[in-house]
Amino acid sequence: MIRRRGIIVFLLLVILMTACPYYGYKYNTGVLPTSPVNLEDFNTQYDDYNLSAPTINHLFTLFFSTNRNSDGENFDIIHEDFEIEFDKDNADLTAGKIINNWWGLHDPSVLNQILDTINTPYNELGPVVSYLNEEMDSYHYNENDQYLVLWASDQSGDLDIMLTHTDTDDDTTLLFIEPAEILYLNSGSDDAYPSIDFDNKIIYFCSDRGLDFDIYSCELPAQREVLYSLENQTLDADILKCAVLSSPSNDKCPSISNNVLVFTSDRPGGQGGYDLWYSVREGSGWSEPENFGKQINTEYDEYRPILKHLNDFQHDLLMFSSNRPGGKGGFDLYFVGVKKLIESDY
Repeated sequence: MIRRRGIIVFLLLVILMTACPYYGYKYNTGVLPTSPVNLEDFNTQYDDYNLSAPTINHLFTLFFSTNRNSDGENFDIIHEDFEIEFDKDNADLTAGKIINNWWGLHDPSVLNQILDTINTPYNELGPVVSYLNEEMDSYHYNENDQYLVLWASDQSGDLDIMLTHTDTDDDTTLLFIEPAEILYLNSGSDDAYPSIDFDNKIIYFCSDRGLDFDIYSCELPAQREVLYSLENQTLDADILKCAVLSSPSNDKCPSISNNVLVFTSDRPGGQGGYDLWYSVREGSGWSEPENFGKQINTEYDEYRPILKHLNDFQHDLLMFSSNRPGGKGGFDLYFVGVKKLIESDY
């Protein structure tokens, strides 16, 4: 009798252990859609693209270029808060403007100062917002609101890579320095879409200085902080074309996330127009680029991708813009889940 009772207890434990999900949830990891989803909350009938997304957990501050404020005339950079939430009980995914009425990661007045500093009557494209000497992500919170901002402007007649940052010499008020060119990166052609690899102190960007757009890199001095090197207008820096990432076609908008670099290209092997591609770091170099495939790319243009790691999700988050049919008009912003590519320490 005692033995039978023990067997019954054992079987009940087995049933309970197999019936109850780990941590008590039915779904322990989030799932992102594998077909692109229009970010309707942020799109307009105008062109909304050139996305950048510092993150806090699953709360993002999106910076992107849009010509909505000038009725389609010129591009300015704006910001919006974006939240993505996965319900572990019923697997519902909600994505859009802030869902839980959180205040957000960044002081809105500071973000507005950034926009007031960088926007002009000309075109501002490809914003990158980070902390002064490290990538802005879910795991590095900068309580002093010390920011570094890179973008491209055509105020000179062609696109030049620009810089501003928090005025570190002013301890009483939070101000941003006057925008300045990063002279050693720029040429007489279009230079745009900078992306910083803070770990290896390399800046990537695209330029049509060689007729077609290619992807270039500049290795910054290892012994100096990134900000010092970016502001050093007399820096003797080598600008190298990334042969494995570039092609005889146009290769644009590089964006690095740890060990993965994503970009857009109209090279052969895609679905038509500009497609999204990725390359994975191999030692000190990069793998042969791979197309994200027809599940994501179309015969239309897919542009300015960024890739983000999300804890507790089965996918990496890919965000981009596209002029495919079905949007609100012009280029719209989209998001989609892709296979895990980013190596994360968290």
